[in-house]
Amino acid sequence: LAARLVIMSATFGTLAEQVSGLLGNARTIISEGRCFPVQLLYTGALRLTDWEPQGPRRFADLVAKQVKRAMEEHEGDVLVFVPGEREIMYVWIALNNMGVGDGQRPKNLVPWAHRLIDDSKVDLSKKIQVSPLYGTMETHEQDSVLKAREGWRKVIL
Repeated sequence: LAARLVIMSATFGTLAEQVSGLLGNARTIISEGRCFPVQLLYTGALRLTDWEPQGPRRFADLVAKQVKRAMEEHEGDVLVFVPGEREIMYVWIALNNMGVGDGQRPKNLVPWAHRLIDDSKVDLSKKIQVSPLYGTMETHEQDSVLKAREGWRKVIL
């Protein structure tokens, strides 16, 4: 019985040749992606040792404050790398409660989290869409997050 193995990575680089060699010179397929200018801003606002005692809501508040600041100081869209789905949802809530976002609640937001949302803070005049994006979303949901919304800025978590 033949086994097939597919290894995929956005950051594999030259390591792909080494892995291919280890697997008997297995075929390597490279798909070049698009490059966009990226600016990294490091604030040092959270130490990992503070994570568990402070919890995900503190983390979300810190991330949301940095995103809001970036949106105020810079043009364009923002891509935020967040550790997991739970943290993504907490950051979405924190941004919404700071008046950043269109208030469109994520489909998979757990029922108890709805009570954390302050709908009175939504400010559609800012024209900022905040969307979660994670691996367990349906393909069509992921695609819709990536589609441009004319005249709106986007934050993808």
